[in-house]
Amino acid sequence: MGETKTEMLARFSTVAGEQGSPDTWRDPRGFALKFYAEQGNYDLVGNNTPVFFVRDTIKFQDLIRSQKRRPDNGLRDNDMQWDFWTLSPESAHQVTWLMGDRGIPKTYRHMNFGQPGTMVREVLDDAARDRLVDNVAGHLLGGVSRPVLDRALQYWRNIDKKLGDRIAKKVNGG
Repeated sequence: MGETKTEMLARFSTVAGEQGSPDTWRDPRGFALKFYAEQGNYDLVGNNTPVFFVRDTIKFQDLIRSQKRRPDNGLRDNDMQWDFWTLSPESAHQVTWLMGDRGIPKTYRHMNFGQPGTMVREVLDDAARDRLVDNVAGHLLGGVSRPVLDRALQYWRNIDKKLGDRIAKKVNGG
């Protein structure tokens, strides 16, 4: 079978943001990938938080409306936003994520779009974890500043302490 190329469109966005909105707004960041395959279109979406405001899809439009500007005066309405959140108890978990560091990520590059701890502990086997340690240590040994190195090692320790310690040992010549 020959090689098939599939056209793909990527879109990066926020939930409540609008054109020109500042990156400092507390707002989940997300992405959408649309693959235009011969068999049909395939959509893949994700957010930088492990939960979302609603579980019931019927509430999605109300959520979006509560985060946007009011149509009568063009102003943002904090009461409308908080009314939705407090009247939808399932949104409390997402609001706690939003009010933490993930609510204002530094850049898309620094976002956590998945659950790497689960991948490291439950998906990868020992050989794959060994390759991951070698790969990450190799990139870090390629020349990064001390603050970047410290942050990267802390990041990996936060994901999985044993794995982070193994990476640190390899980077530090152990």
